[in-house]
Amino acid sequence: PLYSSAASDVYKRQVSGIKNKRLRHNLFLASFTGIYMYSIYKAHQSENEVLRIGAAGSLTTLIGESSFYFIDAINARSKILTNNVSFTSMLKKVLKNEGVGGLFKGYTACYYSSIFYGYLYFYMYKGIKCYMKESEMYQNSKSTSFRALIYASSSTIAEVISLLIYYPYELVKIRLLTKNDIYKYESVSDAFVKIVRKDGVRGLYRGCVSFFFAFLGQYTMQMTTYELLTDGIIK
Repeated sequence: PLYSSAASDVYKRQVSGIKNKRLRHNLFLASFTGIYMYSIYKAHQSENEVLRIGAAGSLTTLIGESSFYFIDAINARSKILTNNVSFTSMLKKVLKNEGVGGLFKGYTACYYSSIFYGYLYFYMYKGIKCYMKESEMYQNSKSTSFRALIYASSSTIAEVISLLIYYPYELVKIRLLTKNDIYKYESVSDAFVKIVRKDGVRGLYRGCVSFFFAFLGQYTMQMTTYELLTDGIIK
């Protein structure tokens, strides 16, 4: 009886601790969302075009990532399987075993990263591009290759800095989706703490080199091509 009572007390404390952590997490999420929406409102009212572009980029990235998150979740889970499974079969399996919530595991990591990445990238890209385009060298140049260099440089600088913020969230998201039975993260913040304690800050960027090169190449080419085509169409 004494052992049973002690075990019951331990169990109750564990349950209480989990509830308190979830409550703190939900309060932080609500506070963060409130501050974010207020910042979007203030940016909308601002006369600073670069600030408005950053806010618009943040919202656009968030909406895009959120809308297709469940597809990304299925894709990530499918990659770790030893046998080929169709998208519909994987979807049915997740819904059967975990419910709709299984499709959105790790979403908070995506939520934070989309907001930070979208704002930083578009804010910095627009700011750097405008600064470079105001230079006398740009004003006197009619070379397409020089304009391409301006756009590519702006995109690369903005992308590198933004990805430094984005990648740790992406790492945690994938682990929450695919291997949390091993890592046992309770939240995004808990994941960051455990990774840093075990591997240091470098642990947050494990596998980042290939990811950086893929993203940098894709977005630099995309934004440079877009800007050059826009220049040609407008002119």
